[in-house]
Amino acid sequence: MNFYTKANKAFRILSFFIKTATDGLLFANIWVAFIAAVSVWGVLDWVDINNNEAQNYTYFVFFSTLASYNFHYWLPLGAAQAGARAEWQRTNGFFLPVAAIIGLTCAVYFFIRIYTLWGWILGLMISTFFYSAPKINCGLFAPLRGKVRAKTLYLSAHWWLITAFLPLWVWGRLDWSAVYWLIHRAIFIFIIAALFDYKDREIDAKNQLHNFFKSWSVDNFKLFLQILNFFSCIFILLSYLCHQDICALLSQLFPLALLQFIFIQKLNQPNERLYVGLLDALWAMGFGLYYVLTFSL
Repeated sequence: MNFYTKANKAFRILSFFIKTATDGLLFANIWVAFIAAVSVWGVLDWVDINNNEAQNYTYFVFFSTLASYNFHYWLPLGAAQAGARAEWQRTNGFFLPVAAIIGLTCAVYFFIRIYTLWGWILGLMISTFFYSAPKINCGLFAPLRGKVRAKTLYLSAHWWLITAFLPLWVWGRLDWSAVYWLIHRAIFIFIIAALFDYKDREIDAKNQLHNFFKSWSVDNFKLFLQILNFFSCIFILLSYLCHQDICALLSQLFPLALLQFIFIQKLNQPNERLYVGLLDALWAMGFGLYYVLTFSL
């Protein structure tokens, strides 16, 4: 066996392991749970909060996200699914209930340690369950299929409350800079949720799930997101004028630029792994950039 044959074999083995690890992170929903936790950590770091309860809340967000997403994707849909996620679930679907149980167990552990948020979290847990309820095939929840409206707004509002509003409300500050940033964040999260929903509109139609964007043309959808992205930039600038932190401004504008030129301009992404991974990453990218830009300051 010559050198090139050995190198080619080693490359194929390495590619297999990278693909397996990437699929596990994305489709067992570890990646989105990590991104959610980083988003909370970024807000807490921004307002310089590092107490035990805030740390426990960050861990709770990670494990509760792991539990809720895996529960949601574990529930079967009526129509046959296609794509990288569906292919992974057909051979590795047993990971979903296992990850959901592990996530729920750990989430309960950290939930006990954040008693000041019990009221908020219990309400959000119940309403989050109803996001997945239309997929449950039983007499109580089956009538919800096809009748639940505004799920894009519903989901993005939950993520805004969990990862942005609650950390600032409980431990941070709500000055004008924070208020403008919260408005930007609400718009930004909604755009990301809308892109995911637009991608899933055909699957939702097959499974009789309502999708707000099912009849939107590509041009109208792009224009809608571009307008939202513009207003998101405006509110970031208003937040900067109040706080005048150039690192915060640049770190928040960069994900908006990527959102515009990578996702809004090119809606039909052929690579599902890249689409899901990068679109989720944009959610927390600004906090990572801010940490890098301010690391030596």
